[in-house]
Amino acid sequence: MTDWTPYAPPSGAPSDLQCVTTWRGPIAGTHPAGVFWAGTDGTLWRSSTDPHDDFVQMLTDSATVTRIAVDDRGTIYGINSSGKPVQFGNDSWVSLDLGDHSEQYVMVDVAVALDDTAWFVAKEGQYYIYSANNTQEKELFLALQAVAPMKAPDPNDPKSEGEAWGVLGSFGLAYNAGDGWVYNTGGTNTIRDVVAVSTSVGYAWLLKTDGSVWATTSGYSGKCVGSAFTAKSICGGQGNYCFAVGTDGKPYRTTDPTPLA
Repeated sequence: MTDWTPYAPPSGAPSDLQCVTTWRGPIAGTHPAGVFWAGTDGTLWRSSTDPHDDFVQMLTDSATVTRIAVDDRGTIYGINSSGKPVQFGNDSWVSLDLGDHSEQYVMVDVAVALDDTAWFVAKEGQYYIYSANNTQEKELFLALQAVAPMKAPDPNDPKSEGEAWGVLGSFGLAYNAGDGWVYNTGGTNTIRDVVAVSTSVGYAWLLKTDGSVWATTSGYSGKCVGSAFTAKSICGGQGNYCFAVGTDGKPYRTTDPTPLA
């Protein structure tokens, strides 16, 4: 049965962590697959995907971030403690402009799609799809509180919505295949009590309100991963592993890549 193993490198692992991210796609681009961990004290750490390898503390300006996401080239995006979008570069977190009026919104989640677009979710109902070339703004009546995107909308098609998993407030898990967010099919509801979602190549990983972590492929049924483990941040990664910051503030990884076996 899949469980969780703590990071236990020779020099010790950081504690008091806030959130975690890694590249969720099948292969990394120009960088080896690293896992990034942000601390509650403004520290930023990099590790490998192996729980026995040492951590490297990165130089930062000590700004605190509550969410982070990374693309396959190693570009790190985040949300600072004021709910504003930021990007990491030159050892500091720099404000990111998402377009007109975006500064009035409070961002609650960020994730990077497999096409390297960064999706920022605002608690007011907007979400932004950011790339170096353009930024698209979308809006939902039922606001997203978390997102795990795979593909950005076509900027030349106003009806295109992209492909992503999301969490629609009290309605729980939702999925968008490109033509609208779905959380009920034929009277069957998707998994409820979800506060965060991430993906690896083969699974969607769900963080529930009680801190438990679930794996699913359909969104309608799934399996709890580990018997007594609770987390506050999760991120799926290469090899169908999931990485997590436990509620104890420490780093963890799943023991194997078959959580539904």
